[in-house]
Amino acid sequence: MKKSGRVSGTRISSGSLTSGRVSSGGGSSGSSRSSSSGNVKLSPTGMLVLFIIVVVIVGMYALLSVELPIVIAVFAASVLGIVVIGAVGKPELTPEDKLRESTITQFQIPNTKEALLEFAILATQKIQPVGVMAKMFTIDGKRQVWLNKVWSEKCNMIYTKARLAMKDDPGSLSEITRLMNQAGIKV
Repeated sequence: MKKSGRVSGTRISSGSLTSGRVSSGGGSSGSSRSSSSGNVKLSPTGMLVLFIIVVVIVGMYALLSVELPIVIAVFAASVLGIVVIGAVGKPELTPEDKLRESTITQFQIPNTKEALLEFAILATQKIQPVGVMAKMFTIDGKRQVWLNKVWSEKCNMIYTKARLAMKDDPGSLSEITRLMNQAGIKV
C-alpha cells in the first residue's frame, strides 16, 4: 500500500534546523523528496538549549497548568541561559580550517606600495559581519567569527608592514588605515 501526503513545517534532525516541505508518493519510484528553503546548522549547545527550553515551557504550560506570566518569566530566564551558554561554545576546527588558518598566517605580505594596498583590500574584504544569534548558536556563525579573527590578525600584520614601508607616503598609509577602520580593525 502506497502512502501519499505532505508534511509542511520545521524539523530538527542531526544538528540542523530545516524549514521546508517534504512530500512523498506520487512518483514512479515512491521516493521522498525534500525541498528546503533554508538550512541553519545549530551547534550541539544550541540544539540542547533549544530542546530544554521547549520541554520546560510546554511542560509548565500544559502539564502543570502554570499561569502565563510565570511561563514568560521562565522563558526570559531560559533566553538569558542561552546567551550565557552560547557565548562559551567555540567551533570545532576541521583539518581544512587548520590548513586555511596556516595558509593565511604564513602568506607573504608584499613589499611594494601597490601590491600592499591590493593585499590590504583583499584581506579586509574577507572580514564578514556576523549576527549576534548566528555568532552564538550556529556552527557557521562561530566559524566565521574565528575566520574573522584570523583575517584581523593578518590585517594587523599588513598595517605594521605598511607603516614601515610607507613612512614617506602618508597618503597611501592613510588609505590603508581607512580600509582597516572600515573593516572594524583598530590600528
